[in-house]
Amino acid sequence: MQVDEVWEIVLGRKVGPLQLGATLSEVITVLKQRSPVRAFEIEYNEDEPYASDIVINSPDDGFKLQFHSVTQLLTVIDVYQVNNLALRYQSNILCGKDATPTFLSVYQLVGPTYPGTYDPATKLYTLHYVGGSFRFPIPKEFEKLYRNKDVLPLELPNGSTPAAMGLSIYGGNGVPSTNQAIPVPLKQHYYEPVVVDMANMHKLVVTFPTSRREIRIGDTPQEVISALGPPSSTYFKPSLDASSLSTGGEYFHNFADLGIDVMYSAWHAVSKIILRTNLPGHGEFNSYFKCNYQLQHFGATVAATTSSHMTVTPETTV
Repeated sequence: MQVDEVWEIVLGRKVGPLQLGATLSEVITVLKQRSPVRAFEIEYNEDEPYASDIVINSPDDGFKLQFHSVTQLLTVIDVYQVNNLALRYQSNILCGKDATPTFLSVYQLVGPTYPGTYDPATKLYTLHYVGGSFRFPIPKEFEKLYRNKDVLPLELPNGSTPAAMGLSIYGGNGVPSTNQAIPVPLKQHYYEPVVVDMANMHKLVVTFPTSRREIRIGDTPQEVISALGPPSSTYFKPSLDASSLSTGGEYFHNFADLGIDVMYSAWHAVSKIILRTNLPGHGEFNSYFKCNYQLQHFGATVAATTSSHMTVTPETTV
């Protein structure tokens, strides 16, 4: 991907290769494949990782990407520097290095819509469409004219038309927020529940109820691959004997798109299943998709006649 490529805007869907519903890992891969790679920052809450959304900020490109903190799906694309990227709407150039969208040009290209909203605190007028919005600064001397929600600033009293300073793409009809609706994942079966019945640790079963798959402790590699498909990679555990170059017999199948590692014994039977959370800041962040596991643990003191149980998820706190 070349940095001078013109990216297409589709309201409610995408900006160039960045599509709503893409996973955090998929988007990071897209950004790293640019030529040359532009620097970007990942912003997240270190103390409470699920309390606020994850944000990728690309200062050089002038956009921010907002991801749902739990599902890690892209929910909002916000372009805050409209001249840093060349963008088109359908076959028409909307903005770029030598082009700035104005209220009039947006209204003509994207089409008429209901009057927008004016925020006195930011002095920005926002024009809303289904799946997107455009932000325009209003000069202080004219701001009183646009506090009336029925007035459109197609042309200011001085004969000019406001120039856009930003735009957002999101799902639905509302204004983007931290409570933005979660889009449908682009990847089939992404974030499906992974249910682990821990009532009997010696016969532990991991079930994928949506896709009707399951694996269990003791399965052979053939049984695991038949259920989950081929692994993305295989890792052989080194021998504990430092003087030996041989492996210890144990090895892993890595299922990165499921957020799962399966460990086999030297006798080719599943001995351990590792479920990944893909938390930002972790040493293996972005090596796996997030696993939506649900550990169902039936307490030993619970009577056999009751259905009381405790479920642990990645978001469970102690």
